[in-house]
Amino acid sequence: MNVPPLPARLREAQRFLPWRRVPRPNGKLGKVPQMYRGGELRPCDPLRPTSWLHLEDALALVRSGQADGIGIALDDALGVTGLDLDDCFSPSGELIPHAHAVLQPLGSGAYVERSPSGQGLHALVRGLVPGGWRRQPGVELISSGFLTVTGNVVQHAPDPWPDLTGVLGQWHRERTKSYLAARPALPGLSVSHEHLLQRARAAGSGPAFRALWDAEPDAAPSASEGDLRLLLMLLYWGGLG
Repeated sequence: MNVPPLPARLREAQRFLPWRRVPRPNGKLGKVPQMYRGGELRPCDPLRPTSWLHLEDALALVRSGQADGIGIALDDALGVTGLDLDDCFSPSGELIPHAHAVLQPLGSGAYVERSPSGQGLHALVRGLVPGGWRRQPGVELISSGFLTVTGNVVQHAPDPWPDLTGVLGQWHRERTKSYLAARPALPGLSVSHEHLLQRARAAGSGPAFRALWDAEPDAAPSASEGDLRLLLMLLYWGGLG
């Protein structure tokens, strides 16, 4: 694996981890971040700084055959947001409209590469998004977590790498509006989407609701249970519970 042409801010940071493909119960392969200790790799918490390596050290583990790839740990201190987009290409290899619509507002300031599958895209943007949703159909935002890096570049980032915090904030607000507008109405819903969200967030259970709405990892034991809890809350505050 060659050295990915990441922006210098990332390339020089000691924030990299190798990962291995691990079978999941659903039959798919997970990309599990690993720490290197005692001459071997073992699964780890990717946000634990003592596990982080320099880029070349992480790459060496891939080149030696001990790991399947590398990734980078993102958090607020780094000030970089990752976008993970699924199924971005048509059978002929062209970028589909959905992926283009997600990336176009970010302009030339984003570093973009193909995901390990070759069918998705990962974008790294300097800047942080405001509080709110972190997952919509086909796109996930990662400001605190682990994102794989392949070096299969679609768009290089400029040098110097611009801070797009303002652009990300506007992008996030616009996608929130379009996402809510596209949601099908629930039969008999007694309040608007906006009013429903305001009521749910202001309630005593508001912190739990916000965690579920933002798809925070610890909001529920599993994604399906989190979806169920969120649906029940929405039904209640919409007057159907």
